[in-house]
Amino acid sequence: LAKTKLTWTAFKTPDKVGVPGSFDEIQLKGNEFIINTKTVNSNNDIRDEKLKTFFFNNLSDSLITGSYGVVADGKIPVTLKMNGMVKTFDFDFAENDSSTVVSGSIDILSDFSGNAALEAISEACKELHLNKTWSDVSLKVVEMK
Repeated sequence: LAKTKLTWTAFKTPDKVGVPGSFDEIQLKGNEFIINTKTVNSNNDIRDEKLKTFFFNNLSDSLITGSYGVVADGKIPVTLKMNGMVKTFDFDFAENDSSTVVSGSIDILSDFSGNAALEAISEACKELHLNKTWSDVSLKVVEMK
């Protein structure tokens, strides 16, 4: 049975320290997916509450939806709908005997106009982030075969 795991890495502090996490509820149907942002999981309950309250509640929808297309030349088109905006990215695609890995990066500001969400989480975590919350987020999906 295939097992699929989405992980994200957001960044904080001027040194760009990575903060990893995932979502506990992701529905897959064919080449489409639905991510429930209320199930954000960074293995830190206090951080997860801040992410829900200050970041995801400042987006227009509690779901991130999307789909993926056909692999070509080590790339796969991934379409994401977040904060009322739709954008398609060419993510990297790698496959071996045990897994398939899709990875790429999005920018909360330039790709999804998430200014309110980024400003709110930046303000809420100002001391912890040393006044720096980055707008780019790395995404990685691993499917074990």
